[in-house]
Amino acid sequence: MAYLSKISTFFLFLLFLVFLPACNPQPEAKQLLEQAEHFADEEQVDSGLHLIDSIFYPEKSFRKKDYMRYLVTYVRLRYKGFRDIKADTAIFQAWRYYKNQADMPRGTALAAFYSGCVYREQGNLEKAMHAYSEAMDQALKTNDNNLKGLVKNNMGDILSLQLLLLQSLEQYRQASIYYSSFPINKVKSLSAIGKSYVLMNKLDSAIVVFQEGLLLATKIHDKPGQSLLMQNLSITYSQQGKYSQALSFLKKSYALNVDSAQIPRYWLNFGDLYSQMGYMDSARFYYGKVKQKSETLEDGYFKLSILHSLGRMEHKDGNYKQEAALKDAEIDVYKGIIDQNNANRVLDVMQKYNFELLKNSHQKEATRYLIWVVCLLCVIIVVGAVFFRYAIRRHKMEIETKDKIAMLTKIAIEMEHSHKQRLAAKEQSLRDLLLWKFDVVTKSALLQNGETEKLNASQLIKKFHKIVYDGNEEDLWDNIVSLINLTEDNLWARLRFEFPNLSNEEYRICVLSYAGMNIKETSIILHMSERSVQTYRTRLRQKIGMNDSKSDMGLFLKQRLTRG
Repeated sequence: MAYLSKISTFFLFLLFLVFLPACNPQPEAKQLLEQAEHFADEEQVDSGLHLIDSIFYPEKSFRKKDYMRYLVTYVRLRYKGFRDIKADTAIFQAWRYYKNQADMPRGTALAAFYSGCVYREQGNLEKAMHAYSEAMDQALKTNDNNLKGLVKNNMGDILSLQLLLLQSLEQYRQASIYYSSFPINKVKSLSAIGKSYVLMNKLDSAIVVFQEGLLLATKIHDKPGQSLLMQNLSITYSQQGKYSQALSFLKKSYALNVDSAQIPRYWLNFGDLYSQMGYMDSARFYYGKVKQKSETLEDGYFKLSILHSLGRMEHKDGNYKQEAALKDAEIDVYKGIIDQNNANRVLDVMQKYNFELLKNSHQKEATRYLIWVVCLLCVIIVVGAVFFRYAIRRHKMEIETKDKIAMLTKIAIEMEHSHKQRLAAKEQSLRDLLLWKFDVVTKSALLQNGETEKLNASQLIKKFHKIVYDGNEEDLWDNIVSLINLTEDNLWARLRFEFPNLSNEEYRICVLSYAGMNIKETSIILHMSERSVQTYRTRLRQKIGMNDSKSDMGLFLKQRLTRG
């Protein structure tokens, strides 16, 4: 059966190759995910978003573990890219999955943290804090202090939104400690601590912290950090009425700024500061520059700040009509912000709809592919079944052939032992005569030579048929009939007379049964399978009137023909 095992293995391998592409419609998905995770770690958000958006059918392209990684990375990049994540609730599924994985604390921490970010965007601060707390519990099981600082910083933001300023300050301080090995992030945490002091009206403490952050940013050559902290110092000194110091830091911050998009904001800050200092010409100069730029700005909230500052300026100048016009413009911009938010929601729905269309398109392609696969599989199954049946049949024929060779050998040995004695006593039976006529001894000798043992199944069967059944079968039976009629008083003719409705095969089985041949011997002589001989004999019992299925057919025929 070794070759049958090889055949089965081949068909299983073929099925695996057929179904492998269907199981993974986007084979490159895992590589794209790994690259997107790398970009998320390196803060290359735009590149990461491009990659994560190119994974068009994640549910089918990933195993469960990788799909959960995808969900976390997807929300992580969207959050870092300031996308709307309120509807990205699939992250909760990843959170539940990782909670059940005892050996994956970092994955659990990230899933919990970004679940908290989704809750925060939804306005559910209570659930957001719960998620952040669980994220912190898991982050503490890792060596990732950057992640710990990130969680603590966001916990501080939640508390700050609820005006729990002392508690938020404590979270920011802890974040700053975790960020000790990450100076750029520590600069940001010090900025958050300083802003907390500003909100608490502890301006001196705020200045101390901002100065600490500025020293660190200068040490590590973090120009964006320096610019941010100098801007914070400018605002704080301005609130203290120390305008010259505020102006000095604002100028330094402006000099370090490398983001051209921030320049109009600096113009507005310069205009506000000069206005507070009473330098109205300088204030009008910067307000004029920012007013010209405001027409092309897309940030509605910044436009509101510009219009509000310009309105205050017109009020100081006594231009109340112009001030009212600016107030109307503020209202229009505010309405535009509301409309834009609604449009963004519609756009998000459209994007998701387009994504569904893409998925459906892929589903149709996958369905067509599966239909082709099913058709191919059906062909493979049919061919495999036919081939398997053929192989089983060949194997069965091999076993039967070996059994027949063994039977012929046994008969030949018996004949060699008793043939001479029976000839001398003239007691040779019809069975012996038929076997002698069939040339059992010679055929057995040919089948027992050394060459036969070296043949494979197909060659053995072919060799057996050539030796045992070669020649004209009808000529053989004509000789056998003549022999039967001579030795058994015209037995063939009496059989035909007694049972006129039998076929040639049935007459032959009757003769061999009459002679005492068993089923195996009969199957060899008639070139039939043992099952076929058994079927014929069962049918014959009914035709010749044998009611007892256990009676000997040969004895019954002798009694019937003698009585006849």
